[in-house]
Amino acid sequence: MNKLTKERKLLKYAIKSSIKKKMFNSSFFFTYWFDVRGKSYYFLFKNNKNVTNIQFVELISLVKQFSSIKNYHLSPIFSSVEEFKETLEKLIETFFSNDFSDKKITEFVDTYLILLLNSLVISPLQGSATIHLNPFTDLNLSSVCSHSGYIHSCGNAIFIRNAEKIEYNDFLGSIRKHFTKFKRRKTLTPFIVYAHEDFSKFDREETNFLKNGLDDVKIYISKYFFKELSIDEILIKLEKNLKANCIFPSPGNYKSFTIEKKNDTNIEKNKAIWLVSDKGILDSSDKSRYFCCYEQLFINRNPFHLFDENKPGWNNHITIPHTLAGAILNISLSTLINKKKTLSICDPFAGSSTFLIEALKYKNVKLFGFDLEKIGIHMLHDNELFFNLSSIEYRLIIKRLNKIKNYYEFIGNNPKKGIKFDNLVKHVGKKEIILLNKCLDFAYDYEFNEKKIIVLNKLKKMELFSRILFYTILKVFIRHQKNLTRGSEKLNSSIVQEIQELVNPIKKLANISEKIQNSKTENQFIDSYTIGTNPFGKKIDFSTIKYITQNANKLQKNMYDLIITDPPYGFNTKEDNKIFAIFYKNIIPVLIESLAAKGVLTLCLPAKSFTGKIIPLYINPGFITNSILLYCKTKNYKVINYSESLPFPSILKFPYYWESQKAIRREVLIFQIIKSL
Repeated sequence: MNKLTKERKLLKYAIKSSIKKKMFNSSFFFTYWFDVRGKSYYFLFKNNKNVTNIQFVELISLVKQFSSIKNYHLSPIFSSVEEFKETLEKLIETFFSNDFSDKKITEFVDTYLILLLNSLVISPLQGSATIHLNPFTDLNLSSVCSHSGYIHSCGNAIFIRNAEKIEYNDFLGSIRKHFTKFKRRKTLTPFIVYAHEDFSKFDREETNFLKNGLDDVKIYISKYFFKELSIDEILIKLEKNLKANCIFPSPGNYKSFTIEKKNDTNIEKNKAIWLVSDKGILDSSDKSRYFCCYEQLFINRNPFHLFDENKPGWNNHITIPHTLAGAILNISLSTLINKKKTLSICDPFAGSSTFLIEALKYKNVKLFGFDLEKIGIHMLHDNELFFNLSSIEYRLIIKRLNKIKNYYEFIGNNPKKGIKFDNLVKHVGKKEIILLNKCLDFAYDYEFNEKKIIVLNKLKKMELFSRILFYTILKVFIRHQKNLTRGSEKLNSSIVQEIQELVNPIKKLANISEKIQNSKTENQFIDSYTIGTNPFGKKIDFSTIKYITQNANKLQKNMYDLIITDPPYGFNTKEDNKIFAIFYKNIIPVLIESLAAKGVLTLCLPAKSFTGKIIPLYINPGFITNSILLYCKTKNYKVINYSESLPFPSILKFPYYWESQKAIRREVLIFQIIKSL
């Protein structure tokens, strides 16, 4: 306790200051402890609770991992604002009995200091959350952002309030207090309203994170109010009242403001204040709108998240998204991180190595991938090459892909070939068209003619662009096969669509790559009025991944600290269900026995189909859970079903889920299996 002198002194002062007329005011204590002396950070998520609830659990796991108190080992306990106040009130009432003498306060501090140092608070909304830290807890906010699967951006929370309870003067006062607390050099901070009118026309390329995500936190300037004041009126008043601190972009395309003010030294380049809107989730009937104002300090620029489940090296349309894989990995590692110098992580059904690639952001890991499909190791190699290209090389790929797209667009719109077509052939180049036809043949042979090994061997000798084109056409044959067969789509239009869906993220990657390479630091770079975080550094090193083309049944015993996988479901194949049932019966013991003494087993499984297709019992999460528990019981292993102790159990309860509303609901099972009893 002697090492915590400052902490004891401040807590004692906070308790004393919160006692008014022999009554303890928990709201005053909370404001002083967390807001005035502590820190509150706001986190905006890429997807909201309509898609998944895993982002909240991931946030808590990352805060635990990247928070610390000097000279003290922190073991954070999370509660809601209401839970924290209620618990503190009960402790005060029980301990003091209206005797608020100095001696009693000292005894209280000595008794409950450790509890209060470990107490952190989370306030969730539909698509965002605020974390409140006490005065002595430090958080590596950049690492939380860069390692996350679902955090879009984060920074200092300034003002979060129910729209029906907002007073303009309170809002203005909070912004002014923020500038007083974080003293700045004499530059103007951009104040940006995330308005539907200013952004929705220009951000349609962010397709993965708009619906049930960023679109839902936009403000409709023509419709929203702070009580009787419209947002438009609010902005006019703010611009007048904050002219010494902020600059307000003109209505219209936000990107034009970024370009226009690029070289203006009077404007902050690495931060901006954003105003967004969100909804409550504490109750299923709670449709309250909240306005959230935060100073954005970091934005997540994980390059793989630009593509999510659509990496250039690809062979299956049920590939798990990188955002989801990253979140599941972070939660799974929370029980293991810092407990061993080097962690062994295995995905026994690695496919395109999504889990393993996400694990590259952690140091001191050994990564093992297994898969029977020989294309897996080819995809890993091609994705490694692709994601380490320069911005110039990305732009050359875009140029070549666009030429091919133009070629197919012309064919689709002009069935009769003529002079224009001949000119187009010259523009695209005969060699490129020959290459295109080769890739069409390769993709067809690979998918339909059982010539997988022959095709892969031929592709190995070709340039990377040829293989990217092959994977793109493979997407056409796999994703569009039924529509092509029944004639509701034409091949050329399907190719155009898939090329465009690949070109969009490559454009963004080219811009980010340029900023990363020009940055003086390894994991951060100046973005548009924020700092971009990239967990991999300037070069993404795949060397720690060992990929083996073999059956998962041959996994080494007692080897892996974490087995994490999105196993085959038999959901989109024609294999006999009996074969898969036997497979799952046999594979569960293999996975358990392959774990180290206190290893973690994480499975992402289908729980519900939205297509009408029945999910077989052998892959049902409940059935798999019972199979794991039954096997461990026969071996006398202890099983801990991982579930964070979270506030708001009705909305953030286990199991953690992810939904693709047109296809499937996945559930995530996390077990720690302790063998050494």
